[in-house]
Amino acid sequence: MDVKRLQQDIDSGALPDTKFLTNQQVTAELQSKVDAARARYTRNPSENNSDSLINAERDLGNAKRDGECLVMGCVPADYIKRVEK
Repeated sequence: MDVKRLQQDIDSGALPDTKFLTNQQVTAELQSKVDAARARYTRNPSENNSDSLINAERDLGNAKRDGECLVMGCVPADYIKRVEK
């Protein structure tokens, strides 16, 4: 995906219903979910809250490991680069 051009067009208003989140933004959001899950578990160490904390930590670890980013909205086809094998 041509992320640079996509972000430029989002910033210019050409793609008003599209948002691009960097890996740093994604991991920050997931970290806040880990923090909230940890606080819930600390207040009430139930099995359900334990599972929620484990899942939140797993999601954060996966996003960090894989360098995940997030595109919200529709990405027109001309922003997608095809890789030939």
